[in-house]
Amino acid sequence: MKKVFFVGADVSKEKIDFCFLTSVENVKPKFVTLPNDTETIKAYFHPFIKDDIFIAFEYTNNYHLPLQSALSDLKIKYSALSPAKTSYFLKHLTLQKSDITDAYGLALYCRIFKSDLNPSTYNHEYNLIKSYNSTILLLSKIQTQLKNFKKSQDFVADTELSEIIKSLTVQVQKTQEKLKLIAFEILKSFVPNCEQIIKENKGFGIDLALNLFPQLHFNRAKSEKQFISFLGLSPRIYESGSSVHKSPKINKRGSSAIRRVLFLTALVSSRYNAKFKQRYETLVSKGKNKKVALVAVMCAIVRYLKSLFPLNENYINESLYHTHAG
Repeated sequence: MKKVFFVGADVSKEKIDFCFLTSVENVKPKFVTLPNDTETIKAYFHPFIKDDIFIAFEYTNNYHLPLQSALSDLKIKYSALSPAKTSYFLKHLTLQKSDITDAYGLALYCRIFKSDLNPSTYNHEYNLIKSYNSTILLLSKIQTQLKNFKKSQDFVADTELSEIIKSLTVQVQKTQEKLKLIAFEILKSFVPNCEQIIKENKGFGIDLALNLFPQLHFNRAKSEKQFISFLGLSPRIYESGSSVHKSPKINKRGSSAIRRVLFLTALVSSRYNAKFKQRYETLVSKGKNKKVALVAVMCAIVRYLKSLFPLNENYINESLYHTHAG
């Protein structure tokens, strides 16, 4: 007979604290601490592969990747949760915060909400693209900081220092462009038609491809409505009684970087892309706010691109459960 386990994992750089709960409420929890190492985690959890086990943990930069990779190799179900979503639950349980209490809270969260948790998957290519995008975004912030710093030093800096700052800014920009080209080659390895999509649609660029296409590719199982909500573009209703009725706004639960790129794409597409220009102008002519019309264009772009990433028979085998231990 299969044993049932609900496991919470508190991940840190050096170690992972696990809390094991069963379906029986009066059974004491079991706590285990393991080094954050893929092979060690695989060796420990290998005896559990025949049991009904589900593990929940929070995204922690990239420290959760060894755990994610190990569980994927063992085909153990797990869910990588957003800390913003679980923090309120954990704070409600206790005022104390430690690795042990967090692991217990996540195990309890897993046991209570297991039916509502969607199993996560690990994919090396997706995480690699994500890492490149994070680095590119970091360099963009550095460029802005250098630009602002140069302005603040104009009254005191000499020619030599100004040239050094200027040279550094150019070098950062060149490095950013180089990273984009490398990341785009990686993207083309699993989305071969990404270059064609960009060429055939005015307003679409490499930034949109790098940020949005990996999400479209690895989330093909989601419907259009689910994916738009996943990106944080679905309306958030705020009402209370008969007196509080705020205007609907997008929920902003997804990646702000993707929404930023989508907004800029919508801004250009609403002027130069016939597919979306008419929709924008129609909404504005009906009295819609220009920002509201742009959000509608953002959603239209997502729906259009979603149609180019259909769910096929090989999706589960080739993409969703593709794992890589590297």
